Amino acid sequence: MAVGLAHSIVLKAHDLMWGWIMFVNLFPDVITLNEVVGWCWKDGQRDLGFPNFDDATPASSDLVCWP
Repeated sequence: MAVGLAHSIVLKAHDLMWGWIMFVNLFPDVITLNEVVGWCWKDGQRDLGFPNFDDATPASSDLVCWP
């Protein structure tokens, strides 16, 4: 579970992801879904004013990273 600033970003990214799935592509393939999750995480940081949020907790970073 994310806390502090990471929690705020996770919530914002969740809202962005929900909107994208509902209005852009309800059934994306796995690769597209992974890319969009990354975009939403970055957009969430930017929208909340944390563009250089480098101190995200490892657990929060793990939620949005892929190999």
